[in-house]
Amino acid sequence: MNPQEHQAQGNKQQAQAEERQAHGDEEQLKMNQIRKLNRGIELVHPIPVKRHLETKIYGLETSLVCHFTDRQQNLAGDIALLKSQVAEMVECLKEMCDAKKEEGTSSKKRRLL
Repeated sequence: MNPQEHQAQGNKQQAQAEERQAHGDEEQLKMNQIRKLNRGIELVHPIPVKRHLETKIYGLETSLVCHFTDRQQNLAGDIALLKSQVAEMVECLKEMCDAKKEEGTSSKKRRLL
């Protein structure tokens, strides 16, 4: 590569770097303009934005309460089911104990006879 080609390549790289910097500066300028516009909208229309946010918050709160209530009802139903199942198991165990006691007393009577 001769010095002129080397210089041309260096100039090309410099131009590309400057172009990227300019593009980045343009993007930054656009973002700043968007931020200013957003602030302006908020200043011009603060009440509708506030109402919109309040509506969203209210909707989320309502959804959360409904979800919580559903879960609470499901848990109450599950607990009632478990309670009845435990009661059935206790009753079954009582019957088994009574049957064993009767079996034990009848075998003692047989031994005595």
